[in-house]
Amino acid sequence: MFVLSRFCKVFSRGDVFLLYNSKRNNFYELSGEAYEFIQSIQNEGSISDSHSEDEKEFIELLKEKEILVNPLADDAYVDDIVIARNTMSYSRTNISLTIAPTLMCNLRCPYCFEQNKPIGIMDDNTADGVVEFIRNQDAAKTLNVTWFGGEPLICTDRIDYLLERFNRLEDISLINHSIVTNGTLIDDKVISLFREYPLNDMQITLDGNECHHNKKRFHADGSGSFDEIMCNIERISTELPEVKLSIRINVDNSNFRDYSEVADLLDSKFEGKNVSYYPGILIANKGCESETFFTSRDYVEFMRLLRQSGKSISYPTHHTNKGCCATGIASHVIGPRGELYRCWEHVGVPQNEIGSIFDNKITNPKLFRAFMLHGTGVDDNNCRNCLLFPICSCGCPNKRVENLLNGSKNDLCSVYKNNDEGALEDMLYEYYLQTVK
Repeated sequence: MFVLSRFCKVFSRGDVFLLYNSKRNNFYELSGEAYEFIQSIQNEGSISDSHSEDEKEFIELLKEKEILVNPLADDAYVDDIVIARNTMSYSRTNISLTIAPTLMCNLRCPYCFEQNKPIGIMDDNTADGVVEFIRNQDAAKTLNVTWFGGEPLICTDRIDYLLERFNRLEDISLINHSIVTNGTLIDDKVISLFREYPLNDMQITLDGNECHHNKKRFHADGSGSFDEIMCNIERISTELPEVKLSIRINVDNSNFRDYSEVADLLDSKFEGKNVSYYPGILIANKGCESETFFTSRDYVEFMRLLRQSGKSISYPTHHTNKGCCATGIASHVIGPRGELYRCWEHVGVPQNEIGSIFDNKITNPKLFRAFMLHGTGVDDNNCRNCLLFPICSCGCPNKRVENLLNGSKNDLCSVYKNNDEGALEDMLYEYYLQTVK
């Protein structure tokens, strides 16, 4: 028996008839007759026995393209993804470290999840302990590092201290390092540091246009940070042109109209430079709704407006199995005292510590197991049976674990799945127009 793959969707827009296959992440344009034939298979659940010669030939083509499949074939495909995900999650050859040398920050953003976290800077003993922790990872060959905080550039000397020692490691090579920074502390010292130890990626956040940003990202004296961040983006893009500079433009119901304005500003100032930008969508989860946060429908409408304005949109891509660092056995988030966490958002919260760089044992096995066994979502039948599974990350592992352990009601699914079919079909159609036409 052959059925329409659960990873295929047929839909139409006007007189255009399409089939989307998420396994291959591609489209087939259909004739009206072919569209109706495939719809009939979908409605009946499987292929009937009697067909004309032309229909039989078409059926063989559908089988060849994995549109019609044996029911077990989709399950086998999902199992292959699960194996690939698990292989990545449990690989120990590459160490991925997110290091927060401090939780202090020079800004006073009122919404920051780092508020009320411990103050202090990583000391020499802890920094040396980080290096020793890396040395003790016997299977490791390569190292990725992300600097995080707080504001990590408060600790430029600490970053320098660690990078110098990382570069002297035997048998383990630092192949990539990046930083998440508020962008206000770029000075000669920072430029010199990242010339000596070339930085691959830098992320800086803007909270809308100058007016809205300065109301959310301000210094202790109340002064805004927009102008100095823009100046520092210019400096990084000019003096460190090899650094991939990603500007996250936070978007919610209070400032979504700013996105095109800020995007146009970045385009005009940094055309031809290694600067890109993307919307950082602030979506409410169940239990923390407010008028400011986007709902899923708000997000869908915002993306529709962006597409209509001609702004670049990130469309789905084929499943890469990279997952999140929170579900990697060799991925660690390290706090200023050498404490270990699974997720960036856990830093500074004692109950979310799972161990220490100084002690080779898991001190919070329940939390650790939840991330490693359930964080990826590959054991979730709702995900495994979803059309979007091949191109979806299955949601944030931290939110998934919160649902599992704390009874939270975080929405893990693509916003397109949880809205009307028209929103999904609109997105797919525009993706089709961009990639095929």
